[in-house]
Amino acid sequence: MAEENGIVVIKAPTDLLQKIKNGENSDIKELVEELAVHAQIDSKLFKSTDCRIEDVDLKSGYVCFNFECSDWSKITIAFVRKGSDIEFYTRVYDEYGTNEFYALDSSGKRFGYSFDDEGDACEQDGFEEEVESNLNAWIDMIPSEVKTAFPRLPAQATSKIEELAI
Repeated sequence: MAEENGIVVIKAPTDLLQKIKNGENSDIKELVEELAVHAQIDSKLFKSTDCRIEDVDLKSGYVCFNFECSDWSKITIAFVRKGSDIEFYTRVYDEYGTNEFYALDSSGKRFGYSFDDEGDACEQDGFEEEVESNLNAWIDMIPSEVKTAFPRLPAQATSKIEELAI
């Protein structure tokens, strides 16, 4: 699997968010499993999880952190597709140029979009417009309090849009 890194913002019960904050610079496998139980996802999906987190920030009832992991996409997809009673906003980037943007908002609306900015698809007509449209849709799903508390999250998309426009 490709090594993945990125950023995530999660809203869950305060005790779980505080555990994530206290787990900075450590393997968060157990915390991911606890979040899965809270979100009513089978925690067995995450038994092989080996993720490190850093730059953890807790504000406005949300936790934000950067991660390095080989299977964060798998974690994200499980939370966004199957999760409940949780908010989850993330951008995943892998070493081969795949960009993934996912969201699960407070109303239960789910979003996922991925593209490869190093592959043949980026040469196709309309590629930049498609990416910009989808990334703007992702930004629109992020609550304003998250954008204010953690501007580095939406910046992940706006910088990618600007990069593709060049």
